[in-house]
Amino acid sequence: MLGYVLGTLLSVAACADTPCPEGQTRDASVCDAKSLPRDGKTQCCAVPSKASEMYDPQMEAGLRQMFALFDTDKDEEVTSDEVFLGMERVGEKPLREGVARLMKTTDLDGNGTLSFAEFYVHFAPNVASRADEEHQRGLFQQYDADGSGGISAPELSAVMKQIGSPMSDAQIQSMVKEADQDGDGLVNFPEFLKMMT
Repeated sequence: MLGYVLGTLLSVAACADTPCPEGQTRDASVCDAKSLPRDGKTQCCAVPSKASEMYDPQMEAGLRQMFALFDTDKDEEVTSDEVFLGMERVGEKPLREGVARLMKTTDLDGNGTLSFAEFYVHFAPNVASRADEEHQRGLFQQYDADGSGGISAPELSAVMKQIGSPMSDAQIQSMVKEADQDGDGLVNFPEFLKMMT
């Protein structure tokens, strides 16, 4: 989880300071480091969400542990220096201006520090999304009995029998064919995710 939050911290730091479209606010949780252009001018805007809708006690505990890593003086507030030093401690090479942009986008009350509530509001949605993906990956690994990285028709058939929904070979072949985007006869993880949504 720490690696994920650090990745998000870095991607938020790359967000541009341009205004968001009407009805949206700057939101660290919608930044994706993989999708940022090289010029770093991505807007990180989203329709505001309610923290109460994403509350999870286990997630809170994990995020509190991460927050504590940054809050070195234990004053319940994280400064830009603490973010910078915390990122350095775990091997990242943050830029001061990137950390300043991060603070600007995440500091909702404008006091120059991050409270745990601000930290939680910005990171909880992505942690929850990542947890869901990890759950889906666990399911995929159960289906992929031989660990090949792809679900074959016989593997899918075996799982369907195990869960009490046996299907004919034609039905199984049809499901695999529909999900198999690359035509290799197997359902890989991205194809599995599409099939599950």
